[in-house]
Amino acid sequence: MLRACLQQLSSAHRQVIDLVYYHEQSIEEIARIIGVPQNTVKTRVFHARKRIAELMAARAAANALGCNREAAPRNLTHRKQNQFDGCTSVCVS
Repeated sequence: MLRACLQQLSSAHRQVIDLVYYHEQSIEEIARIIGVPQNTVKTRVFHARKRIAELMAARAAANALGCNREAAPRNLTHRKQNQFDGCTSVCVS
């Protein structure tokens, strides 16, 4: 699930997350590597973490509703009829 969420990030956000968490680089090192100011790196990390949290929450909610659509395109939504109360819930893939 995390891997699928990471693939939905912009390349700039995916890059800083990769450098911070998988390569254990400091903010200063990342700024030097990608050639942007340190505050830009901090901002990108903040927004990437926020987006990952949103995507993970949406996937968890969709899975809870039985809307497991791993192979669906990134922004595709579909509707699933809730069997308990007749309401229609939006499931995000």
